[in-house]
Amino acid sequence: MVFLVWKSLPGLLVARVLTGFALGVSVATATAFITDLDAGPEGVATNRAGIVATVADVGGLGLGALIAGVLARYEPDALTLPFIVLLVGLLAAVVLVTVSPEGHLAMDPRPRYRPQRLTAPAGGRQRFIAAITGAFTSFAVGGLFAGLTGTFLTELVHHSSPALIGLTIFLSYGAAVVVQTTTISWPAHRLLAAEIPPSILGLALLVASAWTTPPSLGLFLISSAVAGAGIGAMIPSCVTIVISTANPGDRAGAVAILFTAGYAACQSQ
Repeated sequence: MVFLVWKSLPGLLVARVLTGFALGVSVATATAFITDLDAGPEGVATNRAGIVATVADVGGLGLGALIAGVLARYEPDALTLPFIVLLVGLLAAVVLVTVSPEGHLAMDPRPRYRPQRLTAPAGGRQRFIAAITGAFTSFAVGGLFAGLTGTFLTELVHHSSPALIGLTIFLSYGAAVVVQTTTISWPAHRLLAAEIPPSILGLALLVASAWTTPPSLGLFLISSAVAGAGIGAMIPSCVTIVISTANPGDRAGAVAILFTAGYAACQSQ
């Protein structure tokens, strides 16, 4: 709502802060909720739950950028319509969450809401630390590409279309979703190993795209997709490791640490 009614720099800053609070409240909790809904006997987390959660997170990032870019480029009211579409989507999500079943028996009496505590699992600390490190690296690569996209397209190849910017980001996260959905049966350690080569290759292609004369748009798009494939291998494996090392009561707090590390990596770019 703030994006719609307060169209100035202070309004943008306030809206971004509120959006950050909303993400902090919802992302880790939603991941834990999906895990609870699909949990095996005695609340044991399944690999499928981690994949579904990360596909929703990463796919939403890519699809949101693409939709916003296309609406801003080809429809009137470029600073209004994308936020109206997002608001409608959020209202629909509220309805769906309201009618969804509980993942486990509700506590009685229901506790008062409080900010999610960051909770490291008691067991599997080495695996947990490895997952946090992997998430930090993966989000850093994704943040680098997302942050450079606008500058590269507008200043180096002189294409300032919001639709092209959204498409570039969508290619990266779309490639990540493709990898996530085609490697569901892979164990977490195999996914972790598979992330490294495409991430390195994507960064190398990024440098090459800027050093060519003139800078290559095609090579930049390829580098974004290749790096996105690496992100797609890393993130679900990290989420799976975290939710498998935490017990149901600490699961949301453990996932919150994971995404806190990831978002910190994005902001450092």
